Amino acid sequence: MQGDIIARLKTGSIKNIIPFGSDTFGLPPYVVVKTETGINQIRVRIILHIEQGTQQLYKPYIFDELSELLKNYRGKDNFGNNFILRDSGDWKEASAVSDDKTLSMERIFYSPFRTH
Repeated sequence: MQGDIIARLKTGSIKNIIPFGSDTFGLPPYVVVKTETGINQIRVRIILHIEQGTQQLYKPYIFDELSELLKNYRGKDNFGNNFILRDSGDWKEASAVSDDKTLSMERIFYSPFRTH
């Protein structure tokens, strides 16, 4: 799932997309994709990191571009199963400076578990 989402995000304006836990980040702007298993769903955090002083990049990417790229996106997980991403409506405002001197903002999507 994470690999499919990363590939989808790379079709957007920011090409430096990495999975959570990567050792290297590259130059900002970059996006971290973090998946989390929750109750009846998998949450997908999309975390945009940008250089200080470029805050005008946040909202167009987080609210406009991510909606176009991921809202109701249908993909395949690592086992070939279909999934669909839904907008959780959750997002976090810009955070304090990270260790790599970037600012970050995130938006959360989710994929419901299938029920039989």
